[in-house]
Amino acid sequence: MLNHRFPQIVLIVVPALLAASALAQDTAPAKKPVPDAAAQAQATKLVKEVYGDDYAKAKTADQKVALAKKLLHKAGETRNDPNALYALLNVAKDMAILAANADTAFAAIDALAQTFEVNPLELKAEALIAASKRARVPAEHGSIANLALAVMEGAIAADRYDLATQVGELGLAEARLAPKSQMIQPILARLRETGDLATAYESMRKAAAILDQAPVDPEANLTVGKYLCLVKGDWDKGISYLALGTDEKLKALAVKELKGVPDAEGQVALGDGWWDLASASEGVAQKQLQGRAAYWYRKALPGLTGLVKDKVEKRMQLAHPTPSATQYRSNGSSRLARPSLVYLADLEPLEIRVKVFAPTSAQATFKEGLSRIHVPFDMPDGRVSKGLNVYPPGSKDSFSHVSYKLAKSFATLQGKAGIAKAGDDQPKGSLTFRIIGDGRLLWKSRPMRRLGNSESFQVDVHGVERVELHADCAGSTWKAFAAWIDPVLSR
Repeated sequence: MLNHRFPQIVLIVVPALLAASALAQDTAPAKKPVPDAAAQAQATKLVKEVYGDDYAKAKTADQKVALAKKLLHKAGETRNDPNALYALLNVAKDMAILAANADTAFAAIDALAQTFEVNPLELKAEALIAASKRARVPAEHGSIANLALAVMEGAIAADRYDLATQVGELGLAEARLAPKSQMIQPILARLRETGDLATAYESMRKAAAILDQAPVDPEANLTVGKYLCLVKGDWDKGISYLALGTDEKLKALAVKELKGVPDAEGQVALGDGWWDLASASEGVAQKQLQGRAAYWYRKALPGLTGLVKDKVEKRMQLAHPTPSATQYRSNGSSRLARPSLVYLADLEPLEIRVKVFAPTSAQATFKEGLSRIHVPFDMPDGRVSKGLNVYPPGSKDSFSHVSYKLAKSFATLQGKAGIAKAGDDQPKGSLTFRIIGDGRLLWKSRPMRRLGNSESFQVDVHGVERVELHADCAGSTWKAFAAWIDPVLSR
């Protein structure tokens, strides 16, 4: 990651950006330190004592995975004992690795990273290496290859090109052991790109060192800005460097962004400027420039009509802000198609905590447990077919929770949250909706109390690995028909 001081002039040009960043950091819950060796040993001993019978029976891979998932479930119920939580998750990870089940190991690692000061990238790399030594069948090798590309992307995002290369070579070897794997070419392509990215990173580091001494050096600012924006896609951090650089076209657009463009016409013009630069570029830089154009087109879209709207929508469909050739499902499997818009209703959730409901015009039926949440429902402005029904379980002061793995593959999540229509009786409590990204609050609604109430949201999910949708009910859950209305991800 970029590890030097920003040029002092940036503090003048973009104070609002820095204030927003500080606010985001304030909302992130503090992570706990990893328990010391003695505490880990004691808690692990207790886990093995409590689950001794399960350990004794866990002979096959399926039995080991079942035990790992059982421990993960118990960890989800553990609140005020960090030593026990760490031990449960760590043992679950190790059991999954023994079964060569990297998916379950990754679930445990993600849970560890949510609470503790651990490096999930390094843990996942270690898990893949260990699982690869135990993999015996093509499906296991294929799963490791799929996940290896995801870890590669994470390592590249963190400027860990050494780790990206190591994991990529492992993934390539595993893909070749899975005859039906489609991962060989994507991993090969990303490995080739990784070498070029590593070279660009070293150039950026040298330029960053220059900026430590001369913050307004034009060439150094251009080098850093191009790396952050056109390689990494980190426009929030890189745009100010471009504004101080020597490339006049990049500079003009960057200055325009920093001044602010509040109207749809100006936003389209800014998007067109980035799109034109993309047309004269290639490779990763072209994709990132198209992605920036799509960012401004999305902002302008609600105020557009006619041919301009059609042009913007067409270009948004063509834009791919990230260079990866593979889109990951929530369960880690791959597909080569990369639609620009993906509804959460079409993804497999990682976790669900709801009382499922199916509203009709007169009543609602309920079913407890992990059940289907993509049931059509009504809102004042029409029928919703791509929504999520998330009625909080329990009878009072409860909450619902649905989470998805985004694998850092999306730019924006937008939609509405509200109370679905179901009969005439009004709720007795109030509902508040929250969106959490990797443990950080991204959006929170106002409290809602009446059927049909809703509030729009549009949040930035660049770099977000996991997103969680919460609906918190204060008071009675009677008629608490919480719903996420057509939540859609865009690239």
